[in-house]
Amino acid sequence: MITKVKDIIVTRGDSKGFNFRVRDRQGQATTLDGATFSVKENLDDSVYVFQKTLSLGISQLDNGDYYVKIEPADTEGLELQKYYYDLQIEIGDDVYTPLKGRFDVRWDVTE
Repeated sequence: MITKVKDIIVTRGDSKGFNFRVRDRQGQATTLDGATFSVKENLDDSVYVFQKTLSLGISQLDNGDYYVKIEPADTEGLELQKYYYDLQIEIGDDVYTPLKGRFDVRWDVTE
């Protein structure tokens, strides 16, 4: 599985979400055994800014894709800066990180 590096830009205190797709070699939707979306201030931190897991912020859609939902409460108290994130998935005994990058929290005017 290829790891894609992509930055995510969020407005502090707003909702944000994105879909991701996992397919087998025949192009069929793959059911995940686990999925975790993690955000940290620094790569070597032992504490997460927030996390989403399968059924707790990550849900499977009817078409087999998955959706990561970032709630306003996840970012409303964060400093305006760039954090680090990754998306780790589990299929059987295998663990993959298909997506990672910077999580850029930007300013908001309306509160």
